[in-house]
Amino acid sequence: MPTVIHTLADVVSKNGNLLLNIPVRGDGTIDDDELAVVEGIAAWMDVNQEAIFGTRPWKIFGEGPASDGAPITAQGFNEGKGKAFTFEDVRYTTKNGVVYAITLGRPTAPLHLKSLGTAAAGWAAPSSRSSGSAATASPTGTQAADGLDIEPNDIPAGAHTVVYRISLQ
Repeated sequence: MPTVIHTLADVVSKNGNLLLNIPVRGDGTIDDDELAVVEGIAAWMDVNQEAIFGTRPWKIFGEGPASDGAPITAQGFNEGKGKAFTFEDVRYTTKNGVVYAITLGRPTAPLHLKSLGTAAAGWAAPSSRSSGSAATASPTGTQAADGLDIEPNDIPAGAHTVVYRISLQ
């Protein structure tokens, strides 16, 4: 299930849509494994839908080791050619003066978001605050020219994808 949510965040950050294909038995029911995936996605969306619904791609789609290793080519059909996602892979969406930084893994160390530094290309305003979704408790952030550093404080057990809400001035 984390793989589906990571894919969702990756696709939405690139202005795409994700279509889920859930296999159905002949009697119209789905098996327990498929049901667990759908319920897991629903639970994550209940907490983090603000970072997905009605958002637009930010100035860049994201950063991190996976995107550094496999640039988008041709029509973007490069699935399966890159590295596995880690918490250092972050995808960005935006809505109403807020940038959402979505980690594609559970943060186990401080995050350094180069794209949110005051000297980053195209950066127009400093962040006024960063806060986590309900999946995260009160992260602290420090912005400098080379990036925004976020301490991932008190992330609940089982959180595999964390959203940071960063308000712009």
